[in-house]
Amino acid sequence: MDNGALADIFMALRSVLSSLIVFSLTYVLLPFDRKTKKLAIITAVLLSLFGSALIVTIYHFTVDNPTILGMVFVPVLLCSGIGLLLLFFRQNLAYSVFCFVLSMTVYLIIGFPSEVLRNALLAQSFYLANGLYLSLRFVLWALLFAFFLFFLRPRLLKTEKELGHHWLIPLLVSGLVFFLLVFVGVFPIDWSKRDSSNYYLIAYSGVFVVGFYVSLYFFVEMLLKQKRKELEEQAMKKKVEALESKNVQDEHYQDLIARKEHDLHHHISALRGLLEDGKQEEALEYLKRYDQETVVSETPFRTGSSIMDALLAMYAARFKENGITFECAMALGKDFPLNENEIVSFFSNGLENALHGASLCQNGKPFVSLEGKKEKKFYSIRLKNSAKPVSFKNGLPLREDLSNGLGTQNMTDIFAQHGGFSSFTYSEGVFVFEGALPSNCF
Repeated sequence: MDNGALADIFMALRSVLSSLIVFSLTYVLLPFDRKTKKLAIITAVLLSLFGSALIVTIYHFTVDNPTILGMVFVPVLLCSGIGLLLLFFRQNLAYSVFCFVLSMTVYLIIGFPSEVLRNALLAQSFYLANGLYLSLRFVLWALLFAFFLFFLRPRLLKTEKELGHHWLIPLLVSGLVFFLLVFVGVFPIDWSKRDSSNYYLIAYSGVFVVGFYVSLYFFVEMLLKQKRKELEEQAMKKKVEALESKNVQDEHYQDLIARKEHDLHHHISALRGLLEDGKQEEALEYLKRYDQETVVSETPFRTGSSIMDALLAMYAARFKENGITFECAMALGKDFPLNENEIVSFFSNGLENALHGASLCQNGKPFVSLEGKKEKKFYSIRLKNSAKPVSFKNGLPLREDLSNGLGTQNMTDIFAQHGGFSSFTYSEGVFVFEGALPSNCF
């Protein structure tokens, strides 16, 4: 086999391995949709093969001018990766592109030592130089893949859920660092074609990139702390509001009970007088009138959680003010898996959305129904309300302007963090949230 054919085979293997490094490290950090997971992987494989064929073709006809190949290689990877993200990960694009930029940056960094090794051995043996080159890259990829999968993935996905749409700044600054590396190592001339002084710049860039991502880690931690603080403040505000509403309703309930007890003494005296006079029919008629005139007062909620009782009391009053029928059957118990902040966040979002949906309903009989109970190995929650037709995207309901609602996202995130599952559905004027938490959370 001539040297030209061997060079083409080596370039094909190099291109496939480069695609493997970039796409696998990116994909392992992304939250896959079960429906599109298989299609996304197949598309990435096909794009890798097509891109590798394109690179080999360009290399074959421009082997004497490697600058052209250098100017094509990175753009092909960039276009393929961005295309895949736009196709399958549009719902959280900023985070997805951040993961892709991170993988491309890692790819450029591990490319430097492998290229140095290849260039140093190429004069001795073509097979040895290229064999060690590919082996070193494969070993580095295996180590990085394990690091990304077991260390970075759980932390980044957890951070992505908490930060939501705040990934734009980390994306922009990491993108700037990536393009700095591109121009240091690729443009206008490949770094291996320059004098040895460029190695110092590359080494400095490697240290700079590590320092940058360490700094970015602390920056993201600061954003998380700020958001957690804001959520805690919102939860506390909601708690105070709910407790104040509950106190008002409890005082009203106690006042009604006291007045009824006082009136009951007079009713008993009147009945006793009628019975002593032998007026049984008049006594029965009196009891009928009393029963018709007596309004059954609303009793306080007793769910097993004081903060839940307060929330229900507050929203029950709001439902009543808006002419919405509210039915509730909740029994949380001491072993309920959500803490107070999560209870406030989950149920206040759900009840607020139900209040809004039922208020806009035009069927004349708006209602909200909440049910929660422990069933075998699960604790199930079902929240229903009358509503106008609702649009969905990726299983989540959309607002009237077709934007994503943060409330419903928070509800599903809370269940997911506890290993539960949830769903939103709409049918014949009724919007339903159903969720379950596994018993191993207790």
